[in-house]
Amino acid sequence: MAGARRRAAAGPAAGRPPRGEGRHRWRPVPRLYRDFLDECTRLIDDGDLRAGHQLYAEAAALWTDVSGLIAKAGESGDAGYLEQAGVILHDLSRIEKDAMQLLRQL
Repeated sequence: MAGARRRAAAGPAAGRPPRGEGRHRWRPVPRLYRDFLDECTRLIDDGDLRAGHQLYAEAAALWTDVSGLIAKAGESGDAGYLEQAGVILHDLSRIEKDAMQLLRQL
């Protein structure tokens, strides 16, 4: 109990590893959509559903790329990584919009 009080008194970051060390990386939500749509395609035979799943599979991979670029920018201080991430985010907005428009038709 005394250790818990000591950590609480030291602030919310006490006892946590420094940024980037020992923490899990952020997991984008599109993987959840991709996996859910994969399950749906096994139950429902629909072209729009399959196309939406393919788009979300593409988006999930791109979100992983964006996450890596943002991490590199934070580690290196190089804004070029953020510019690259911005280009991919622009593509992601189109891909996810297209996927939702397909899925809306179900």
